[in-house]
Amino acid sequence: IMPLLVESLKQTDVVLLLTCLNTLDGLLAERHQILEEYINTFLPKFLLLSRFKDSMVVRIKALNCLTQLCSYPTHVLLPFKQQAIRELEMCLDDPKRLVRQQAVISRTKWFLIGAH
Repeated sequence: IMPLLVESLKQTDVVLLLTCLNTLDGLLAERHQILEEYINTFLPKFLLLSRFKDSMVVRIKALNCLTQLCSYPTHVLLPFKQQAIRELEMCLDDPKRLVRQQAVISRTKWFLIGAH
């Protein structure tokens, strides 16, 4: 199912993207081990979708998935921390308040990765 989800995230159809993001959000919330192997694939796609122009809901759901990723082990996420923080900064200027709000939550979680 993972290759199908990866391929679905490349599409531009809002309904397909939302379905895929909802599925991934549920899997991420349950911390499925299989997703740990795909973080380097999903992270760039979530970051790209966090700036998706056609749908505010897609941007919010992608940001939520990025937030859920932060529950995975630090050693897995640390190589991606700076990239995520840098790219999430662009979402802070989104015209929609709800997107900016979720971007702040996600970016804060990414800042805290590896902090003791």
